Amino acid sequence: MSILFYYLADLFKALNVSDQYVIDSLPVAVCDNIQIGRCRLVKGEEYRGKIASKRRFFFGFQPGHRAVQLIITFYKEPVQFFLLPGSVADVTALQMMHLELPTGSEVFGDAGHTDYEQEALYAECEHIYVQIQRRSNNKRADQPWQAGYKKRVRQRIEQAFSQITLRIPKKIHAITEAGFLIKIVLFLLAYALETSL
Repeated sequence: MSILFYYLADLFKALNVSDQYVIDSLPVAVCDNIQIGRCRLVKGEEYRGKIASKRRFFFGFQPGHRAVQLIITFYKEPVQFFLLPGSVADVTALQMMHLELPTGSEVFGDAGHTDYEQEALYAECEHIYVQIQRRSNNKRADQPWQAGYKKRVRQRIEQAFSQITLRIPKKIHAITEAGFLIKIVLFLLAYALETSL
């Protein structure tokens, strides 16, 4: 199943003539905060996360206060994903991931992915250029035209997330953690198949 995903990913990368990709994380909750004490699927504080935009906590998988670290092409096709517990920050997830992208690619991310050393390492060693949308008070703040362009490119992943979220039910029924993760991968695969048509 994940092999099929990566075959599709290779196809999407080959068709992505812009060589631009977007990275972000999507929350997938095992259960809401109030049910954590009764949750049998996963245990431990590392699975507790926060969705800052919705001002709520959840218990589940996420890199950075989200869920599934996902990389899509400029055309909203998924090419890589990484699953981590809820307490892992976006920047840590980026450090743990190996970006399997063509040489010369640009990867756009939000301010949560800011790591100057990692950006320099990818640029120097793999010729992959990480373009982070900087906060206005950042010491390496973007020029207004750069900020506008990065924001416009990053909107593509928000649109992809809304499409993926439509396919994920409010409650994913699973008996084991492995079963839960398989279902997440299947939802991503379904989205990948749909975008390939």
